[in-house]
Amino acid sequence: MTQHNLAVSIGARRIACAVAHQGSDGQTTTEPVRLGHGTQTSAAVFVRPDGVLIFGDEAVLHGQAHPERLIHGLSGRIGDPIGFTVAEMTIEAPEAFAQALTWVANRATEQLDEPPTGLVIVHPDEWGPHRLQIVSDALTACGLAGFGFTASAQAAVARYRQTASLDAGHHIAIYDFGGETFRCTIMKAGSDGSVRPAGTTGKLDDLGGADLDDAIFGYLVDSSGLSEASTLTSGNVAAHEALVRLRESGTAAKEALSSETDVTVQVMVPPVQTNVRLTRAELEQLAEPLIEHTADLLDEALDDARIGAADLDAIILIGGTSRMPRIAQRLSELFDRPIVIDPDPAASTVLGAAQAGLESAAGRDHSIFGNDLHTEDDGDDRPDEAPRQKRKLRLPSSAHLTRIVRIALIVAAVVLVAVWLLVQPAAADDRDSTGHPYPLASATVQSTDNTATSPPSTSPTHRGNHS
Repeated sequence: MTQHNLAVSIGARRIACAVAHQGSDGQTTTEPVRLGHGTQTSAAVFVRPDGVLIFGDEAVLHGQAHPERLIHGLSGRIGDPIGFTVAEMTIEAPEAFAQALTWVANRATEQLDEPPTGLVIVHPDEWGPHRLQIVSDALTACGLAGFGFTASAQAAVARYRQTASLDAGHHIAIYDFGGETFRCTIMKAGSDGSVRPAGTTGKLDDLGGADLDDAIFGYLVDSSGLSEASTLTSGNVAAHEALVRLRESGTAAKEALSSETDVTVQVMVPPVQTNVRLTRAELEQLAEPLIEHTADLLDEALDDARIGAADLDAIILIGGTSRMPRIAQRLSELFDRPIVIDPDPAASTVLGAAQAGLESAAGRDHSIFGNDLHTEDDGDDRPDEAPRQKRKLRLPSSAHLTRIVRIALIVAAVVLVAVWLLVQPAAADDRDSTGHPYPLASATVQSTDNTATSPPSTSPTHRGNHS
């Protein structure tokens, strides 16, 4: 059996996953795991009325009809004692985070046809021991085992070192432009082969790809004439849904312009029905202020590490927003250093973490679901059904418990009525023609030859036992 190491990153907006495994020829293969229509899926969580959590792109589909039941920014709430409130339920972030990871692990197992032996969770650089312990406890409660943690910057370095060397004393910069946040970290290689942050991590919690999505949405509204229509303030449900679809179309256009030079966005928001052309040059103009802001923060990080740009071996770009060509171009202009970026920068960290943790995963004889890999079974190496159902665990809440109690009372009442109905015919049979009950002593009759015989039971107690 092939032993696989899984790496998962649950970001503010997207979930990415990769797996590494070693073939019989000794060659290591690392590849993304498909979670939805592509190699990534939404990090949104939909809470059903019964408390069941739905993840990925399916959660977004459910949320179109009931947006009030969607949860966003799950990873950002780890360590926050206040959970998410949905209807009458309180959803604790660590438990939902662990269930999301379990859901990803099950999806990966379905594709691999066997459970992974290792799991690495890629987390934000600022997570400390407290948040890591919270997540660890939640994962253990979900039945997962054999997992570890690595910071996003460390995972990016691991990915870089798969194809390039980083000598002792040398530095690289990690430029992480995600959906909701921006981070930049200067990393320095030690003489023992380790790589650690040099200085503090620069971060902007209010700057990410969502800000560019806002700018694109505003451009589409202005260019289509929607800004002059009453649709934006009508409060109409259909109009609101159409505006949500327009925003999604703008985000898709942004992603397409990473490889295309222009795209056409269809605007179908009553009373406006038109097409708006968006070019890469126009997109770059919208993004320029954001890019300059991130470049300033990278410059500050270099100052904090007490090095200059010339001391960097490279600038590594990670995060989904980093795929915009203008970012690499502008950073090269400003810092004059080699720019390293994966074809899919949002998957860089999980690809690095999956391969880096393969050696420890290969030494385990249990899967991440806790089952012994060497136990003889029916030939299906997938995890037991219990771990598969982790994603459907209901989170405890007063409303949920109340429903359970009500159902239990109803079931008990039905059982009591059924027993009573069965007992009534028995009671009628135990009476003679005058309506008086037979004496209980007749249950056993002593024959003349002193042999005890038992006629058919007429006791209500015996009938109750048979029923």
